[in-house]
Amino acid sequence: MKESSRAERIVILMTNSLLYKQTERKIMSKLSDQLLEMLRLQDQFNKVVNPNWQEAGYPFYQAIMVEGAEATEHMGYKWWKQSNPDLKQTWIEMVDIWHFGMSMMLLPNEQPCKLTGFHHYMRKIIHAASGDVPYFDVEAFKAACESIGMSQDDLYKLYLMKNVLNKFRQDNGYKSGTYIKDWGREFSEDNLYLEHLFAQKSDWKFDELYAALQTKYADVKYHTIEAAIKGAQNA
Repeated sequence: MKESSRAERIVILMTNSLLYKQTERKIMSKLSDQLLEMLRLQDQFNKVVNPNWQEAGYPFYQAIMVEGAEATEHMGYKWWKQSNPDLKQTWIEMVDIWHFGMSMMLLPNEQPCKLTGFHHYMRKIIHAASGDVPYFDVEAFKAACESIGMSQDDLYKLYLMKNVLNKFRQDNGYKSGTYIKDWGREFSEDNLYLEHLFAQKSDWKFDELYAALQTKYADVKYHTIEAAIKGAQNA
C-alpha cells in the first residue's frame, strides 16, 4: 500500500470517530487536511532517518513510554516535593508522543515487541505497574538489575545512599520548596556530594551518613546567605 493512501485511510478512520462526527463539516474537513499533512510529514522525516524505516523494527512503543513518563513529570506527580504543572512542556512532550504514534500507525503491519535485555525487563516492570490492577514485578526488576551488572549488595548500598538523602531533604524543607539543592561549585548539587562521601567510604551507617550531610548543609546555608547579602549590597 502506498504511503499516501495509507495516510488517507488513517485520516478517514480518525475523522469518522464519534468525536469528529459531532463537528461541523467545514471543521471536519480542516481536521482531515491537518491530519493528512502531519502523517505525510512524519513519513518524510522517518525516511530521512532511514529510507527503509518501516522494515527497521524501531521500538516506537518504547519511545512513547519514555515520552509519556516525561509528560507526566512535567504535569507533576511527586507528592513528596513541591511541584507545579508545566503545561507548555507537557504540550511539547505530547507532540513527541504524536510523532511516534503516527509512525506506528504508518507501519504496513502490526509489529511484535522485540526488546531484549534490560529494555525488555524494564518494559515488563512498567507494564505491570501501569495495568488495571497495578503490581510490582519483582522478578523482572531482579532480571533488569542483573542485566546491567547490578548486584543485591550494589542495590543495598545505593538504596541506603538515596534513602538517607530523601530523609534529609524532607527534614530540611524539600516539600515546602525551601531546601537548597545547589551545594556550591565543587559539587553543584546534593547528589554529587553524597557520591563523594561514598567514594571515600562504602560502609556508611544511616545515622553517620545523615550527620555528614547535616554538617555540609550547614556550610551550604551559610554561604547561600552570605552570597544573598553580598548580592543585595551590590544591587
